[in-house]
Amino acid sequence: MKDVCGRFFGQIRHDGWLNAYFGEAAYPHVSVYTLGNPLIAQTMIQHDVIAGYYVPPKVFVVGTADGRGTRVVYDLPSSLIAAGREGELRRAAEGLDKKLEKLVEKITAKV
Repeated sequence: MKDVCGRFFGQIRHDGWLNAYFGEAAYPHVSVYTLGNPLIAQTMIQHDVIAGYYVPPKVFVVGTADGRGTRVVYDLPSSLIAAGREGELRRAAEGLDKKLEKLVEKITAKV
């Protein structure tokens, strides 16, 4: 994963509390992954420090009930960081969009 996103910052699992609340094994796997690269983040933060609220990006992964697949949910960073904006900030955020999309394609590719 390092060649695509740079850094893995952490994972927060939600299936434990979801299963405790809704019933054992209702959710086989639910996690939020935080990933990114500080060098890419700085390309946006230098234009608007508020971009730091949205980077590093997060990816939400939900396993299917039968355990045979997953759903991957994420926001395109540019839709949050550069909403309604143009210029260098938008271009940097769209570059991050492409990297994140490439990562999702890689982790969801059939082997």
